[in-house]
Amino acid sequence: MTGGKQIKGHYIMNTNKARRMAQAFARGLAFMRGHALMAMDANKNGETWITIGAEPGPDGKKHGGQPVCLNSHGEIKYGLGKAAQGLTLKQVFGKGGIYSKESKKGTKQPAQAGRKDNTPPDFTLPEKVNPEEIQNRDRSGAASTGQIRAIASKPDYLRLGFSTTMADGAPIVAYGKIDRRNLGRISTVTDNQGNRTKVQYAVMEAGDVAASHDSRGDKNDKFYSDDPTITRAIAGNGRMAGLQRAYTIGTAGDYREMLLEDDLHGVDPKVIKSMKQPVLVRVMSPQDVTADIGDRSNIASGLTFNAVGQAVNDVKRLRAINSLTHARTYASGLPTVETVQDFIEQMPESERGALLDSTGHPTRQAQDRLQAALFHAAYQSEPLTRLAAQAMDDGQKRIINGLMGAAARVTYIAETHPQIRQLIANSAERAVEAARAGNLRDAEGERDMFKSDDADAAERAILQIFTRSTSAAAMASKLRAVASELTAEHDRINTKQESLFAYEPRSDREVIEAALEKWDRDHQK
Repeated sequence: MTGGKQIKGHYIMNTNKARRMAQAFARGLAFMRGHALMAMDANKNGETWITIGAEPGPDGKKHGGQPVCLNSHGEIKYGLGKAAQGLTLKQVFGKGGIYSKESKKGTKQPAQAGRKDNTPPDFTLPEKVNPEEIQNRDRSGAASTGQIRAIASKPDYLRLGFSTTMADGAPIVAYGKIDRRNLGRISTVTDNQGNRTKVQYAVMEAGDVAASHDSRGDKNDKFYSDDPTITRAIAGNGRMAGLQRAYTIGTAGDYREMLLEDDLHGVDPKVIKSMKQPVLVRVMSPQDVTADIGDRSNIASGLTFNAVGQAVNDVKRLRAINSLTHARTYASGLPTVETVQDFIEQMPESERGALLDSTGHPTRQAQDRLQAALFHAAYQSEPLTRLAAQAMDDGQKRIINGLMGAAARVTYIAETHPQIRQLIANSAERAVEAARAGNLRDAEGERDMFKSDDADAAERAILQIFTRSTSAAAMASKLRAVASELTAEHDRINTKQESLFAYEPRSDREVIEAALEKWDRDHQK
């Protein structure tokens, strides 16, 4: 042993070493007292000291580790370096955190990006706001108010919660001031043009966010002011107004419960519980609210249907609710206003905006969509449906309009007699081809070598409707008469109603010619 000497079995320490040990003891005692004072001061400010990374020793107790001070929000104040200040332990050590296992391995995936991603958006407010750039849609119309009421009646948290796109999920807001305690996870969202924007999840009181319109379609003056201290809905005005309405009418219970249970947003459940009408939002930087933000957040994702695809899809929707065979029409064969309104009600909320005007009446687009659906349901011919949506010459247009006028009747008949639909569609396709070639008048005499004599004779009999009628209205009337007579004839054959009188079934050609002769007699001047 060095630094001293033994006298009668006792070890005598030299003066220098004794002095150093006394100084170390005094410094340690001062550190302990300082640490205690800091802990007392931290407790007064709602702060907490914890030790992380301690390992069990031989005595079973944990030793070592790193002291860390957390503020009242659970954010690191001291103990892990400047890089960790202001972050939660989960953001530091969790997946993607700056001290996560991935980061220690040197991966460049979430860990290395974690430090960048954990930088919150810049919430610095501008001098004033241009609200007209934010909202580029008229939300006073019946379609928009209908969407708001639908959301309010049963707000679905799965459609109003975590999402990486602007078009759905929690509403995106900007401007105003949000308490740091209400902020949660930092994320990135994309619009339907592929532009990415950093956002931070937050929970706010529903009344603290200004939507552009309320559930009645009335404008919100706060939204349209230039005051930057007002938090506004940037994407999801309808969703925001729907949630506000839900709390007003008492239908937000399930939404609130799922919001509390969800941990994806990263907001402290205690904060949510303390709120009266909590709504989940995603907060973006005012600097990211560009002049085209309204357009970017409202453009529909993906490709829209072409004419045939839209008609086919609408037919499926209407057939699922048995609405095709109950379509009401005027004498001309066109659907009534009530039928168009019924059609609109069956469409998704997201599609109704273009189908209703600001007064709640069907638009021309709604009428055209229903007519296209009835047209395709009646004839189930893609070439005819495609032609109906294209520019046509007068001859083709007259044929299509004639078919359109008879579509509702043929749709009803085709439910039980699909062969009649096929017969009319085949004849129409032949007429269109002849009209395109400029020899419509000669179509009646052209034999189709690929069809039986009976089928070809029946199609050429119907061709008379397209070649000899002077108007689309006359075509539609004749087609309805022929379709009805063919149905009656087929029913007689199937039920053998005339069997006692030795009834001789007529061919389709004979039925068609008889129906057209009767039509001519009934319409003679």
